[in-house]
Amino acid sequence: MQRTRTSRRLLAGILIPLALTGTVAGCGDDGGDRAAAEPTATPHDMAGMNGTSPDSVASIATSPGEGAVTPGSAGEKVDQAFVRQMTPHHLGAVLMATIAVERADRSKLRSFAAHIVQDQTKELATLQRLGAPLGLDAGTSMEDGSLQGDLKTLGLPADSMSMSGDMLSGGSAPFGDVDADAFDRAFVDAMIEHHEGGVAMAKAERSRGSSAEIKDLAKEIEQAQEDELETLRAWQRHW
Repeated sequence: MQRTRTSRRLLAGILIPLALTGTVAGCGDDGGDRAAAEPTATPHDMAGMNGTSPDSVASIATSPGEGAVTPGSAGEKVDQAFVRQMTPHHLGAVLMATIAVERADRSKLRSFAAHIVQDQTKELATLQRLGAPLGLDAGTSMEDGSLQGDLKTLGLPADSMSMSGDMLSGGSAPFGDVDADAFDRAFVDAMIEHHEGGVAMAKAERSRGSSAEIKDLAKEIEQAQEDELETLRAWQRHW
């Protein structure tokens, strides 16, 4: 339960400020040079927008969604499961990447991580918007029962999203106290596993989901993360 409370505070620190400031939601890679731009804001930066702290917005984020719906068709249930689990999964990637921006030894890895923060923060805003009609809010459940049930709905193995909880615990696992060079390799290994889980969820939504808009987002997530996986796997081979 402590992990669940921490996860909700972290989700609130990113998602609620996005909603309050009217951030324009975007999806996937924007087509620009991934090595050139820097993130517009980190989770820590966004937590302070409008003088709002993660703790103060947690009560908003963890309240039941107004007008919550019970999805009818199997496709609608897949849509709900996808949004509910892709949200903390993206947050896990943002948290990992934020650590990498500060700790990575190689500048190209720091730039790569910065773009993950930028791109997936935008996608988090989109997920929040798409989740509202499904009765989901920024405090969607992270408890084991919800996760396992959603993975079953998506047709994915029960252990396929195990890393997200580690990242959402607020620590830097699996990186630990390592030097910069070892950190780079650990980050690449971890992000490959993480992206593979994201791609699996996106494929499941595309094949089983009902909402055209959510399926379009899943396609963009899949394409962006497949591209990033090519880069990560190349680094994994050479580092």
